[in-house]
Amino acid sequence: MPASDLSKVALESIRLQNGYALAIDAREWDYFRTLFTPDVQAHYPHSRFNGMDDWLGNFIPFHDTCEWTSHV
Repeated sequence: MPASDLSKVALESIRLQNGYALAIDAREWDYFRTLFTPDVQAHYPHSRFNGMDDWLGNFIPFHDTCEWTSHV
């Protein structure tokens, strides 16, 4: 892979990680939806989520119970 392509991948990875952290910590679920495709597959140690609605169907109620979070 050319260095210029690798740089683009690195920048996109940083953008995604920062966006994920910001969206969760700010509870900006509409922004969270913009970070991934609707058919996203999310794999966590405790479960897997098939699609954005499935993922947020778990994430929103869970994070509603958290007084605060700090992903950054």
